[in-house]
Amino acid sequence: MKYNLYINQKQAIELGIKNINQGIIFDLLSNCATWAKPIKSGNDVYYWVARQALCKELPLMNLKPDTMYRHLKALAEIGIIEHIKDGVKDLVRITEKGKSYHHDQKNHYVGNKSESSQNSEINPTKHGNKSENNSEINPTYHTTKLHHTTKHNNIVKSKKFVKPTHDDIKEYLKEKQQQMDIDYFIDYYESKDWMISKNRMKNWKSAVNNWLRNNNKFTGKQNGNNNTRKLTPAEQAEERDQWYREKYAD
Repeated sequence: MKYNLYINQKQAIELGIKNINQGIIFDLLSNCATWAKPIKSGNDVYYWVARQALCKELPLMNLKPDTMYRHLKALAEIGIIEHIKDGVKDLVRITEKGKSYHHDQKNHYVGNKSESSQNSEINPTKHGNKSENNSEINPTYHTTKLHHTTKHNNIVKSKKFVKPTHDDIKEYLKEKQQQMDIDYFIDYYESKDWMISKNRMKNWKSAVNNWLRNNNKFTGKQNGNNNTRKLTPAEQAEERDQWYREKYAD
């Protein structure tokens, strides 16, 4: 859930945003590169933003997925996002016009007094460069932290891998409308300390996608009569290990 909501009203009006709901949704989308899965379409990179997930991130708005879809279309019509469909997936990317909103958040005004953007989500109650406890945690993507450097006050993003729970994978499979043996997937990677070849896993969703793509390859084997025999769990693990050794061989 996105904990803090911020709208630069001046910039929102200038960009053509019609109401506060669209402003809040766009504020969430403007950082989608930090939490959504990138998907390439043609020469451009889009981000998969499931309507149901967006509604969960903004519970106070009490929006339905169909209403969220209409807001996405409205933001696309004013030219601050590009919104396309890939099957059932909603893909978005921020346009150059939309990116100007983010750039102009450095200074905003209350009456005649200029305030620093540090008085926003990064530091909601204090001015200056020092952030509050827990304010560095990105409220939407919980494994991302924002680190401030004192020399140029730059923001550097670093991601730490967090093992998925059974419910995490179940929810992801529900979004993809796919099924697999979740417990076997977790047990398999637990036995390998969540390593892929010699490297620590970086993105468990990508591992799930590979698992789904190769599921048939590791569950059945043709015998001499061209009939498919279901492999035992041990045989499946051996087949999968062999595939990873060949794919990631030095």
